[in-house]
Amino acid sequence: MLLHHRNGIKYTPQYDISVDGAIVAEFSPESGNLSFGELALIFNSPRAATVTASTDGLLFYIDRDTFRAAVANSRHE
Repeated sequence: MLLHHRNGIKYTPQYDISVDGAIVAEFSPESGNLSFGELALIFNSPRAATVTASTDGLLFYIDRDTFRAAVANSRHE
């Protein structure tokens, strides 16, 4: 999940998504792409791409067990 606001400061991070060394997408608040890696967490599969920060930004990390628990709990609300 990309974070672009924190403590009243607006960040404009950009992350390049590459497969086999070729950039295939860009993630940024302006692109509408705000998260990555969820499919590997859901399906317990290897990552399909590499994410590289091309600017400064903030990144939120969540492990598989916590992610799956959050998804399971959200279906019950």
